[in-house]
Parts: sequence; structure tokens; C-alpha cells
Amino acid sequence: MAERDPYPPLTLGTDTREQVARAARRLGVSEEEAIRRALAELLVKAEPDQMERRPLRDVIAELHRTSALPPPTGIVIDKAFYDDLSGGL
Repeated sequence: MAERDPYPPLTLGTDTREQVARAARRLGVSEEEAIRRALAELLVKAEPDQMERRPLRDVIAELHRTSALPPPTGIVIDKAFYDDLSGGL
């Protein structure tokens, strides 16, 4: 029994084939090399984004830890005054 090729040929649509051929001509490489370079560049760009994805609550917690907040002023806020300004909402 003959073994099947684990990597069968890739079938590309007409537009994609034309784009690959145009890129290969412009780069002066084979179509396979043009695809390889494009994928390598895409993967390099995608990796940092995936590694930096963290839950928003972790990002906010880090900002609170690392950001300098203004020092307390010691001013006591008159809540009744501001409630009156808002019409008692």
C-alpha cells in the first residue's frame, strides 16, 4: 500500500495565484519562496500581539501599580454642596 503525501499540493484561487506570481516576479524569487517569505513575515508580526494579550483587569492592575498618582491634597469634599449642584440626582 503506497503512503499518501502528508502535504498535498496547495490549491490557490485565480486571484491568489496572480498575486503570488506578481510578488515572486517583483522579488525575483520562485512562487514558493514568495509564499514562504510572506508567511514568515506574517508570523513574526502576529507573535508579539498574541504574547502581549492579557486580561484587561491585569493591565489595569499593573497601571495602578506603576503609575504615579498625585499626592493627596487633604481637602475635604463637601458632598452636600455637589449634591445640590446636581439637583439632588
